[in-house]
Amino acid sequence: MKYLFILIIVNIFTFSINAQNTYDIKEVSPASIQQKCGECLSVVNSLPPEVTYGFLLEGRDIYFAMTDETYFNLLFKKPNDGIAVDVVTKSQFPCNSENQLTNSTFFMGNLL
Repeated sequence: MKYLFILIIVNIFTFSINAQNTYDIKEVSPASIQQKCGECLSVVNSLPPEVTYGFLLEGRDIYFAMTDETYFNLLFKKPNDGIAVDVVTKSQFPCNSENQLTNSTFFMGNLL
C-alpha cells in the first residue's frame, strides 16, 4: 500500500533559544473548546482507520506525516493554520527528584 506522506519540517535547532516563543497561541477555556476547535476535532474524529498521522524524528528534525492529502487539507485550510509541538526530554523526569517541567499553560518542555 502506497502512503502519501505530507511532511512539515520543524528544525530542532530552536532548542538553543533561551526564551520560549508561544507563536501567538492563545489559551482556550474549556467552555469555548468546541467553538474554537470543533471543526478540527470533527475532522480528526472522522478519520477512517486507514488514515494515520503522527510525528517522525529524524536527527534534529521533526516531521508531521499524514497518509491522506485530502484530510491534511481539511486540517490545514488557512495560511496561518499549523501545529505546535511540545518536546519534553527524558532529563526533565529525573528518578530521584521533582520533574523539571516548564511553568506554562501551553507547554511542558520546548515548544516548537
